[in-house]
Amino acid sequence: MAEDVPIGMAGGKGVANAAVRGADLLSVACFVNTLDFDLVVHPSIGSPQDLKGKAIGISRFGSVSDVAARELLKALGLKPVEEVQIRQIGEAPERAAAFSRGVIAGFLSSPGSIHLLGTAIPHRILLSMSDLAKPPAFPWVCVSTTKRYLPTKRDTVKRLVMALIEAAHYFKTDKEGAQRIMAKYHHAANTAYLDDAYKSTVKILERLPYVSREGMKNQLEHAVNNSASKKITVDDVVYDGIVQELEKEGFIERVYRGK
Repeated sequence: MAEDVPIGMAGGKGVANAAVRGADLLSVACFVNTLDFDLVVHPSIGSPQDLKGKAIGISRFGSVSDVAARELLKALGLKPVEEVQIRQIGEAPERAAAFSRGVIAGFLSSPGSIHLLGTAIPHRILLSMSDLAKPPAFPWVCVSTTKRYLPTKRDTVKRLVMALIEAAHYFKTDKEGAQRIMAKYHHAANTAYLDDAYKSTVKILERLPYVSREGMKNQLEHAVNNSASKKITVDDVVYDGIVQELEKEGFIERVYRGK
C-alpha cells in the first residue's frame, strides 16, 4: 500500500481486504485461480464417511487452508463442523505433529509436502483440490499493481505478464526443467515431493491468465462483511485489459505453438 513495490504477486484475498480499506490495488492477471491442497488422512480412513465424528487440522480459521478444508469436505458429501470438526492447529509442521499423535484424523497439506517431513508418517490422500471437477474459484497467484502505477507504466506491467505467460508455458511443457528449478529454491525437496507438486500444479496453472471474477467477487463479499468500509465491485479491483490485449494480438497462442 506504500507503493514501495509497484508490481507484485498477491492473492485475491489480500487485494480484496486492502481494497475495502481504501488501497488502490488492481489484479491484472492470475496464473492460479483456485486453491491447491491435499486432504491427508490416516490409512484407516477408507472412505469419506469414516471421517464423520472426527477432526481435521488447518492453520487458522479464516485462512486459505480453512477455505480449502470446507470445500474439500463439501465435495466429499460431508458437512464441515457439523459432521467433521475443523481444528485450528498451526502451520504444516504443527499439523503433521498433531496428525502423527492421533489428535486429528486428517489435515490440509500443500501437494507433496507430506514427503518433506523426514520420518515417514502413515497416510493416504483422500482427495486433492486439483482433482475436483470444479475447484473453488479463488484468485491465488496473481499479478497486482496500483491504479496510479498502471496508466504510467502500462508497458512494463504488460511485459511482466508476457514473461510470466512464457514461464507458465515452460512449466507446463518441460517437467524436468521445471522440477530442477523447484529443487533449486527448495533445498529439502525430494523426488516424491517434486513429482506430486508438479503433477498438481500443472493441472491448475492457467494458459489464459484472466483473474477469476467469480473468485474475486467471493473475496470482496467476505472482505466487506468483515469491514465497515464502503462496498467495492469486481471492476474496481480487476483489470482484464492486458490479458485481453495479449490474447487478441495472438501472443499467447504463439507461445503455446512454440513460435
